[in-house]
Amino acid sequence: MGINLWYFSVKEDEMSLDYSDLNPDPWLSCRDWVTTWDGSVTEIFVLDFSSSKLSMIIDEISQRGEILEFMELHECEKFIRANTLSEAANRLVAGETQQLHFIAQVAGVRLQIYLENWHTELFSLELVFWADKVFPESQNEDHHRERFRQLIQLSLDLCQRVNGRKIILTGEWNTDPHELELAEYESAGDVIWEQ
Repeated sequence: MGINLWYFSVKEDEMSLDYSDLNPDPWLSCRDWVTTWDGSVTEIFVLDFSSSKLSMIIDEISQRGEILEFMELHECEKFIRANTLSEAANRLVAGETQQLHFIAQVAGVRLQIYLENWHTELFSLELVFWADKVFPESQNEDHHRERFRQLIQLSLDLCQRVNGRKIILTGEWNTDPHELELAEYESAGDVIWEQ
């Protein structure tokens, strides 16, 4: 794993973020580490979008799959079930809760999804999955490549929809994802796209 930056072969004024436009193909660089099951999770971060875009993230995920459950993280790491997802998102924006956590089935993959505010005015989205569930040994590389493409395309679509600044693919990361941009952690993740 290391920082790799993929560029799009489309002109900026025509830009729609599409996996097929990534050059070189991220699968070639990520395949070995992203498909290895070592007990830890793999994460995709979409960084730095406005609070006004939270409902767009929720709508996009709802349209692409099914949100199975959701909770809010309050002080003292206590999760509380919310009545409605929009109500929970409003409390997150107001700073009344630290994080919105939900589980969704999207593109055939069960994801844990976190919406977080890391002490800035901007929010981040975290998509979490387990390699053994997404890339089972019983499936061939073509299946794995397609699943990877679907996950990256989902993150690209979400990033574009909310005008996010960067997408980072990394192994398990349990702190502020902005630290992945610091030189001392640069080998901890792969930058898929950046404005």
